Amino acid sequence: MISAEGISPDPMKAAAVRNMMEPSNVSELRSFLGMVNQLGRFIPKLADKDKALRDLLSKKNCWIWGMEQAKDFQTLKDALLSPPVLGIYDPNRDRKMSADASSYGLGAVIMQRWQEGWNPIAYASRSLTQTEQRYAQVEKEALGLTWACERFRDFLIGKHFEMETDHKPLLSLLGSQALDALPPRFQRFKMRLMRYSYSIVHVPGKSLWVADTLSRTPVKQNIVSGATKLTYAETELKSTEKQKKKKENKASSRRSGSDGLNPVIVGVSAGLTVTFLIVVFLVLLWCYRNNKGSSSAILKFNDADYFPKPVMCRSTTA
Repeated sequence: MISAEGISPDPMKAAAVRNMMEPSNVSELRSFLGMVNQLGRFIPKLADKDKALRDLLSKKNCWIWGMEQAKDFQTLKDALLSPPVLGIYDPNRDRKMSADASSYGLGAVIMQRWQEGWNPIAYASRSLTQTEQRYAQVEKEALGLTWACERFRDFLIGKHFEMETDHKPLLSLLGSQALDALPPRFQRFKMRLMRYSYSIVHVPGKSLWVADTLSRTPVKQNIVSGATKLTYAETELKSTEKQKKKKENKASSRRSGSDGLNPVIVGVSAGLTVTFLIVVFLVLLWCYRNNKGSSSAILKFNDADYFPKPVMCRSTTA
């Protein structure tokens, strides 16, 4: 991101790390330092910057989080968000995406291969909803991969990439297994992934430090799933179309009333082909038997749930 202050990371790419809370126990600290060590080859003088934090991992020391530890924690977060650790996306380089799920959050990172190794391009995390927290662990892992692909879609669509997971069953569930053989929830996950060209690989959990750490410190946010967004969009569209049709119907009725004409109005559902033909025949027969011209019959389509409306013919005599 280019600004008056110079070049800086996109805030959206770095929010997951920038908003990371301070660890409250040894387990959380160990997870954070694991992520730092995985990317440590890009951080100068790492041993000096994380010494106060590493001392807390010793069983000989009590857990005391003071000003020195807070300062080192913030220094390491800043290092993770600055070059040469956080790289700039290059569409011509290989890429891989890692995702992991904890009991309450999802974490993901997209990385690209450079001469020195794999550089992170963007971080992401989010908390799970109450419903998602009741998923089985394998479903949470599948949700994490699906969400990560959609979160990083601008980097992934149109290019083949590796998708890393520490959950072996997903190699089959989201890989080689046929869609119709999957449970419904996994079918939805896999259909959402069909737009991407990926190969899914298993990586031991001890090597998936970045995604694992982000999943344990998720960014809290309002979550609307892709399916819900589509439902909202479809509902809005249908509602708008119905309102438009109602306005057109009212305008047509006003025009017909001003001319002193009585149009034939037939309410038909869009897919009822046979019923439609029967109604047309009855309308024309009624017009013929009442000495009204068949050309006067006006058939109007709508999406009304009721069927049919009262039928009237336009009089041929002025």
